[in-house]
Amino acid sequence: MLKQAILIADSRKDISKKYKRIIQSNANVQALTTNTLSDFFEFIEKFEPELIIISDNFELNVSDICLKIRKNSRTFRPIIVVLSKSSYKQDKLDALSSGADDFLSEPIDSEELSFRISAHLRRRVEELSDYITGVPLATFSNKVIKRAVNSYDNWALLYIDIENFIYYNEIYGQIASEKLLKTFVAIIKTVLDPDDYFGYIKDNDFVLITSPIKAEKLGEFLTFAFDKVAPRFYSEDDIKRGYLIVSGINKAGRRISFVNLKIGIISSVNKKYSYLEAINAVKDMCKLAKQKQGSYSVSEKPKISTEDISYRDNLTKVLVIEHDASLAYLLTTTLEMQGYVAIAETLSVETIETIKLQRPNIIILDVSDQNFDNAIALCRIIKNDNELRHIKIITTPTVYNKEEILNCGADVYLPKPFDLLALYKWINQLTY
Repeated sequence: MLKQAILIADSRKDISKKYKRIIQSNANVQALTTNTLSDFFEFIEKFEPELIIISDNFELNVSDICLKIRKNSRTFRPIIVVLSKSSYKQDKLDALSSGADDFLSEPIDSEELSFRISAHLRRRVEELSDYITGVPLATFSNKVIKRAVNSYDNWALLYIDIENFIYYNEIYGQIASEKLLKTFVAIIKTVLDPDDYFGYIKDNDFVLITSPIKAEKLGEFLTFAFDKVAPRFYSEDDIKRGYLIVSGINKAGRRISFVNLKIGIISSVNKKYSYLEAINAVKDMCKLAKQKQGSYSVSEKPKISTEDISYRDNLTKVLVIEHDASLAYLLTTTLEMQGYVAIAETLSVETIETIKLQRPNIIILDVSDQNFDNAIALCRIIKNDNELRHIKIITTPTVYNKEEILNCGADVYLPKPFDLLALYKWINQLTY
């Protein structure tokens, strides 16, 4: 639902399906097909596709179809690719002068078709993205939201407002502001899945579309991570004072809080939204978040059903044993967003009892100078216990002998600092 949309119109059902397979196998797109012109124009209005492939085998001349598309889609202007049995120069010129962006004569090489479509879409993404952050602009975001609410899939929408950013920009300038924005975008990209969408909705406000199961955890993580890195972008004097001072006329000054994130969250789990209803509802949630100090997220929480509970019981359970509270929070939050049940605690004499009670599938074990002997001992206890030895152990040491740690029963040696994507990859390999 969140990929770029392509509409393929061809009166030949088998050929349209063939083109759909070719395009979807080589590009991250959602391809729709239609075999009638009535459905074709209805689909354009409903889904506002980024690219249209139209064959010239309908009763209406393909040049007239291109003119009609251009007349009815001035607000979003899709790319039009014409497919034709003709290879005459005049037919190509007629189609191109009527609004087509490309003209291909059949039979068409599958690889060439795929690469041409990818090139068109790549240019469209570049046109509709902010040159500083690379994030899609509001024009594209609005289309994606409409596409989501019109789909049959469940979705969650996050409205993210970087509060007080305008004052930060006024005091620290454009270069510092751009660095802060790029850092914010980098944080978000670390937790996005391929089917998630992130883009501008206006000025310095953003939207994120994801699955309902991880939306709330995503909001919690983003507020936590942003507050962790934001202090790096202030002077020591401002940090010590705890706020910004914006100067006004006659030497007046105004106290302004540091930049923070306000996030509103809604989902389609309990309610079917129209586009305008979704936008208004998620803005209302964001307004509620603004009533709190600092970064904060507010979710329109659905009620938990017994079905949800049983589903959660079947998820992979991960126990994070980590002495650094911030890192423990980061790991548990991001793991929850990836679809795992995550629990955190520090290593102690009661840890083995926690393991017996919780029965995790995987343990992420911190190994440091302070707890080295105890961590090694815990690995041996687990692997020597017939009821626990199936538990997989990922150790996260600083710098230690890899062989020594693996010999004690650990399944993976993943030294710090590690990439979160690498951690997810190991968890997936150990789970399946």
